Amino acid sequence: MPQSPAPAVTTGFYQGTGRRKEAVARVVLRPGTGQIEVNGKSADVHFHALLPLQREILLFDPFRVTGTMNQFDAKVRINGGGIPAQMSAFRLGVARALDSLLGAGRGPCLEIGCGTGVRAPGRGC
Repeated sequence: MPQSPAPAVTTGFYQGTGRRKEAVARVVLRPGTGQIEVNGKSADVHFHALLPLQREILLFDPFRVTGTMNQFDAKVRINGGGIPAQMSAFRLGVARALDSLLGAGRGPCLEIGCGTGVRAPGRGC
């Protein structure tokens, strides 16, 4: 599926909620530079148990798929679950927030499986 350029965003914010097992992530995206804050800490600090490359791929896939890398700052509150479930809840919350931005109903993130726990080989997520 060819990627269409992301719409220009000037103001506002976009929200999404992701759930996986006992983990719940509430995500707020605002126009920015690509900073991700999880429970008041850097995402690298919060998800320290994951390997650096794995963390990089999982954190930024929803942004890569929609062509919105470094266009939004994410502020995330995560409760419950372990690190893998929290990461899945985070990805689903970001995917839902980006899909609300794109306004296409079930957008590219959810179509290819970002955050759903289902990996789609060869589709970038």
